[in-house]
Amino acid sequence: VNKACESHNVGSGVVGYTISSRLKVGGVDFADWHLSGAVDDLWVCNDNWEVSRIVGQYQASSSSSFSPIITAISPPGGNSRGYQNLTLYGSGFDPTLPNITVSLGGLNCPITSINSTVVQCVTPPFDLGSQDSQVVPVELTFGQVGSSKFVQALCFITTATQCTYTYTALHTPAKLCDEWSFDNTASLATPHDTFSIGKLVIPSKWPTDGYGPSPYGVGSGPFHALKVSGKPFMAANVAGNNPYFNYPDFTLAHWVNIPDFTKCSAIASGVYACTIAGRFKPKVGPGAAKADDWYDFGYRVLVTNENSPDGAFYARVEVGNGPFIPLQKQTLLVKPVQAGKWHYLAATFASARSTGNGFGDLTMCVDGVCRTSTVPYSDILGYDAVATFKLGGLQDNSTAPAVQITMGYIDELYVCDHPVSTQDLYAKYISYFRSDPSLVVSVSPVQNAVNPKLPVQLSGAANKVVLPNSFRWSIISPAGYTLTEQMTIGSINQPTVRLAADTLQSNTSYVFQLCANATNSVTLAAEYACGTTTVNVAPPPVIGSFSCLSSNGSMGTAMTTMFSLIVGGVVAVPPVKYAFSHQALSRDSDGSVGQNVPLSGGYLSDASMTALLPAGAAPDYKLVIYADVLDGYGFVTEVSCVVFVEPVPNVTVSTGGSDVANLTSNQTLGNLNQTLERQIQNQDNQGVRASIAAVASMTLTYTVTVNITQMMTLYVNASQNCGASCTDSASALANLQGLGALASAGGVQAAES
Repeated sequence: VNKACESHNVGSGVVGYTISSRLKVGGVDFADWHLSGAVDDLWVCNDNWEVSRIVGQYQASSSSSFSPIITAISPPGGNSRGYQNLTLYGSGFDPTLPNITVSLGGLNCPITSINSTVVQCVTPPFDLGSQDSQVVPVELTFGQVGSSKFVQALCFITTATQCTYTYTALHTPAKLCDEWSFDNTASLATPHDTFSIGKLVIPSKWPTDGYGPSPYGVGSGPFHALKVSGKPFMAANVAGNNPYFNYPDFTLAHWVNIPDFTKCSAIASGVYACTIAGRFKPKVGPGAAKADDWYDFGYRVLVTNENSPDGAFYARVEVGNGPFIPLQKQTLLVKPVQAGKWHYLAATFASARSTGNGFGDLTMCVDGVCRTSTVPYSDILGYDAVATFKLGGLQDNSTAPAVQITMGYIDELYVCDHPVSTQDLYAKYISYFRSDPSLVVSVSPVQNAVNPKLPVQLSGAANKVVLPNSFRWSIISPAGYTLTEQMTIGSINQPTVRLAADTLQSNTSYVFQLCANATNSVTLAAEYACGTTTVNVAPPPVIGSFSCLSSNGSMGTAMTTMFSLIVGGVVAVPPVKYAFSHQALSRDSDGSVGQNVPLSGGYLSDASMTALLPAGAAPDYKLVIYADVLDGYGFVTEVSCVVFVEPVPNVTVSTGGSDVANLTSNQTLGNLNQTLERQIQNQDNQGVRASIAAVASMTLTYTVTVNITQMMTLYVNASQNCGASCTDSASALANLQGLGALASAGGVQAAES
């Protein structure tokens, strides 16, 4: 009863029923066994609830205060590496409250979005130690711990007595890489390692162009490179049904020297493509007889001037898996490839299975400079059954037409069945410089205008082996900042670290430094070096102008003069939304300021609106209008302007009848009534919402009798089929607040409940 429970043993067995019995509410078949009263909030379940769940349900249903409930969690678990999307479903979530947190086993799960029924966050990494898995509690809380307004969401998942998430260990197979230096001129296909022997061959039907000099290799030299002259020089051994280099993820790196790009294949007038290496089958087109010929499969690295912004040639990686991953391209445009020069090209693909983010990453590097783009598909790479891995072009034999071949030199081939990190690729690139150079620490650049509400990754590398635990990240600008372990996900003594969400401040430029110690292998001297990178954090929206004007400039009459509210010159991260409100004035004679009253009914995509305004505060009747600009990162900038709205003297409004069309016979509300009718006829949903908000605003100044039922019916009808700008959670909340103000303002006399 309520939250007091008692129990006793009833022996063995289960509950039984007669065939004709059925569930009834309010009584049984006997006439005198019935209820005279009320029944509410009925729950019938097929499992035996623990007392704690019964008490929780009682508290949730009997309390008139804020009572959030979790009803489902998806997915129920994930790998211990974290950074996976987690969704909590339920009811009673209040996104307007401060200090909303989701925790997994006591670790913060950064929230990415929230509305009244759904909360989404990104799972934190979890240290399993030697365990294969661990179940941790999931908690959703609102408000500051210890305050009177602190509330923890109750768990009502019918399959469990507690909301939980299961972390599992990430077991991966051994990672393999194959390398060829091509320095054994007697057998160019000989790799570095015995397990790679036989994977590459020189088909007898292809002409052997031989080899040429190269500055790169293993040992003391002399060093050589493959020479390709318009046909592929080497291909994967197809013995055993073409088993090699068909990886779901990959790394492909090599040195390349192309003396003349125009000797490669022309794919359009003045446009050339030099395919270096890869296992790739380009599509023939939708008119081909076989469906597989309609798509691209596999991966390749090429150099091309296709879509070049300046006519120069750039390195590109392409991947595809038929209809599951349509052709994806990543071109590195910050460092052109020069004819007749040696360049180190490296490309990687990390499928969604590797990233754990539901999407893949495609990376292209030239001479240690890398750029990554997102592949918005969840599949791994796929391959054509007969297409093989090739060096120097795509054609299959000596008689086939030339298809994107290369004229030049290829050296130091490096192929892996997994995505090698960019810092390791950089370390491999600088390892080809023979002597033991001075220690150099470099840091990969970070994208401009980062979102401080999400984790930010910093990556660096050294050109040689450094002393154990000698890497150290720090903040050198702005002055006075200290980087601590609490601000990062991972140790600051590693070359790669993630800054935790909400660590950086908006509109601030930070300079991060990575330093390390090493010992020169020749001189044995101690070495110390640092590298830096700048992280520019996105600023909040910048507003160029905000005007609030009527036909009389900034002057007008209450609920009669139409004002145009226009925001201009906004610079912000898209998508950008706008909300308009005005300063609320109390009924007291002192004209004190209350909570702002919405005009737009939430955030809209339009940067302008028209509105009827209530009277300002005496004696000058000044009224402040606000515009809030929301950017794609969730930052808000507010701007205001001032208008002077005089009241209509001696106005007391009383309305009756069954329709809002009969809202008033008074001229002031008559203008608003005509506006509403016109907006409804024109299906101007946003205008209707603004006018309803204006009615709510007017009740703060005048005594008004309105038909609440008809007003709400009008709102619902006007809101039908109005798109996301009307039904998003922020707009819906603001509209309901406006209707609530209309229904509860002290000057409203409700004609109907």
